Amino acid sequence: SAPMVNQNRSLFQGAMGNGRNDGSNYIYHPDANGYLLREYRWSTNGYVENSIPLPMMAQRIAIGDLHNDGIQRLYVSDGFYSPGTAYIRELTYDDNSKSWLEDILHSSHCPKYSRHELFIGDARNDGKNRLYSIARDGGLVEHSHHNSKWETDAIDAVTGATATIAIGNARNDNKKRIYVAGTSKLLEYTYKK
Repeated sequence: SAPMVNQNRSLFQGAMGNGRNDGSNYIYHPDANGYLLREYRWSTNGYVENSIPLPMMAQRIAIGDLHNDGIQRLYVSDGFYSPGTAYIRELTYDDNSKSWLEDILHSSHCPKYSRHELFIGDARNDGKNRLYSIARDGGLVEHSHHNSKWETDAIDAVTGATATIAIGNARNDNKKRIYVAGTSKLLEYTYKK
């Protein structure tokens, strides 16, 4: 089968989900050649592409309900060019204005090069989703939305962790944990109250 696009975007993490909250799944992928996200939706004749402009070069994307209000949003981390600018942006599609609304999360716990790996899940086993990120040279960070503001907490240093993280029940004991590929081992994090 033919590719959807003919551009090399293999270095970046994409995502699939109902980013517009309209009942349809979309594929989202950073454009390596510009400050854009590419959005693909299947139609009867093939994929239809849409461009979402961004004020930064996107590297990683995750989709989820981090406000725990039933609305799916896109979470996009920026490039890794400047130390101290580890931004993650939240994009919410507004059906009334037919545009994407933007909010910024900034992690002071990731002062080095950003290039976040992103993952969304309920690692505290309390029914609430949180965003987890790993900076290329930083640590594992948990981002949660409470009372109309973002809270960010460093969990641990994960030196050299550049692989995608996951949240799941690997021990088959009905408890979700965070799993991170470190430099020489797989790291497991369990939330303890």
